[in-house]
Formats: sequence, C-alpha cells, structure tokens
Amino acid sequence: MWGIFTRFLKDKRAMTIGFCLGALGFIEMYVALFPSIQKQAAELNKMMATFPKEFMKAFGLDSTKVLFSSLESYMSTEYFSFFWPILVTIMAISFAGAICVGEIEKKTIEVTLAQPVSRVKILLSRYLAGALAVTFFTIVSSYGILILAILQKIDYSLVNYSTVALMGSLCGLAIFTIATFFSVLFSERGRAIIVTTGILLLMYALNIISGLKDSLVNLQYLSFFHYFSAPQVFGENKIVDWSIPVFVGTILVFLLAAIIRFQKRDIAV
Repeated sequence: MWGIFTRFLKDKRAMTIGFCLGALGFIEMYVALFPSIQKQAAELNKMMATFPKEFMKAFGLDSTKVLFSSLESYMSTEYFSFFWPILVTIMAISFAGAICVGEIEKKTIEVTLAQPVSRVKILLSRYLAGALAVTFFTIVSSYGILILAILQKIDYSLVNYSTVALMGSLCGLAIFTIATFFSVLFSERGRAIIVTTGILLLMYALNIISGLKDSLVNLQYLSFFHYFSAPQVFGENKIVDWSIPVFVGTILVFLLAAIIRFQKRDIAV
C-alpha cells in the first residue's frame, strides 16, 4: 500500500509542482499590485456601491464594506473567488482521472489489479496520495500570500490564513472525492471530466442565482461556493454555518461510494 501511495505521488510530482508554481505566479502578481489598489480602495468601493445589491450578493460581496482595505479582503475577491477554484478543480479532476479511468483508457488497469493488493488498498492508496497533493496545493496557495506579503512588507492578518487553508483544503478535497467517484464509475475519461465539471458549474450557477432573488435564496445551500465563500472565509475570517459538516459529509459519502463501486465493477480492457 505504501509503495502504491509513494509511486502515485512520484508520478504526479511534476504536475503538483507546476500547479503550485502557477498559483504562486498569480499570487505574486496580485500581491505586487495591492499597495496601488489599497490607495484607491475608497474610490473603488464607491464605484462598487453603485452596483445592484443583488449583483454584489450573488458574488458574496458586501458593498457596505471597503473591500480592498486589507490584503485578505483583496485576495479573497481577486484570487480565491475566481482563479483558485479553477486551479483546484483542474488539479482535482486531473489527479482523480489517474486513479482509475485514466488507466482503463490506457489499458493498464489489469496490470495494476494483478498486484497482490486488494482493490480497496489500491484505491485508498491513490486517493490519499491525491488528497495529500490537493491539500499541499491549498496550503501553498494560502500561506504563499502570507510569505509574499512579509517579503514586500505589506500588513496582514495572520489568523485568516489558517482559516482559509482549512476551509480551502476541505473544499478541494470534496471536489477531488467527487471526481474520484466518477473516475471509478466511468470507463471514459471524457465522461468523467464532463460530469464532474458540469456538477461544479451547476453549483456555481446556483450560488449566483440564489443572490438574484430572495425567493431563490435557498439554492445557495446546494453549492460548495456558498460554503467556501472567500470574502467571508478569508476576508472576514468567518467559517460559514454548516460548511465543515457539508464538506466532510461529501468526502465520506463519495469516497465510500467510490470504494463500493471499485470493488464490485467488472473492469476488462
């Protein structure tokens, strides 16, 4: 089991490093711009106050607050609300595809299953390796901002980084676990990617729609993007109600479903 775990990490080492470096590149760009943005925070907030309240609410923003007055509120809007979800989703789907469906397409899955190790151990070893990589990426994404802020002598709120690292890791792992389930469920990588991506796009849309009308507000509870609301989690250092149970529950349910499916399915190439 340990050998499978380390082999999977080794095979995906370059990809993990690439995602981390890419994230740090985006972060450095935004952090370097922050001092200039901060000087214009009041003017920017006045401009955003003219936007419809429904529009601001749909994206988890509060027009009554100076959004760019702190590094954390600025990065929650510019990075964690847009680029980070895209990066972590791409990474999660890529790693999950290598667990099962990728090997089915390459016709190497039978060699893997021929090892003197149970299917459960094979799946869990690869899953845990992928989960470690996703968590590592989230930690780099979170504390990378802090390190760059220190180097550039920008004020920061230390406690916020632990909160966003925790909630970001849980959100990323929930996405990764869903992607893992569909990697085990399907025999074509394209179908697994499309279904996983479709679910996440639907969640994103539901979160936006829920803010447009009060009658639709309950739709937000069906979206990960409500529970990982970057302006609240990172900007205000608040954990959204029920977010931890939702993410942990999703991880456990989809991981159990993946294990059951992997054990029972007939894999032939």
